Amino acid sequence: DTAIRIWIELNSVPANLSHKLYFANSGYTVSGASTPVIVKPLLKISPPLRGEGWVAMNGPSNLNPHRSAIFELNGLRYIAQRYAVDWVIVDGNGSWKANNGSVNSDYYAYGKDVLAVGDGTVVNMQDGVPDNVPGTIPPVHLSTLGGNFIVLDLHNGYYAFYGHMIPGSITVKNGDNVSVGQVMGRLGNVGNSN
Repeated sequence: DTAIRIWIELNSVPANLSHKLYFANSGYTVSGASTPVIVKPLLKISPPLRGEGWVAMNGPSNLNPHRSAIFELNGLRYIAQRYAVDWVIVDGNGSWKANNGSVNSDYYAYGKDVLAVGDGTVVNMQDGVPDNVPGTIPPVHLSTLGGNFIVLDLHNGYYAFYGHMIPGSITVKNGDNVSVGQVMGRLGNVGNSN
């Protein structure tokens, strides 16, 4: 059983998508189910961080590791990180750390405020996962993958996920309504992060 990732650029949005794979050597054809394409207005959001020098690492291109990270859970496959971005601050010399990078505070992005990208409601969060030692990733499992995180319901089927936050820095809780630009915690090195 193998997952196949295919990127197709279209000139217009179809009403539905279906897949048919044809294996040339065997003449074997496999047809997939048809799925409707949901078309709705794009959500306009504000930046999740403030300041200058931010660089989007591991996203948002088709070749980044997040776009093709497939997770299997209960026999189903998910591409949960498809739109994920890891943000770092880079200085004028192209470095993202001061000193030798042996402690988290050496990294320019560490401890920066994480902001709500829109008005919304906190629908899930986790705190208490300890920071990682720079350059190492501890064994992660589904409950610690995002480290300390917040899931913000931006309404109309849009959500924002904020991960890898410093333990104890999260200032919101489940059910809280937040406003665009509100500080919700601080950026850290937690979970699947090095």
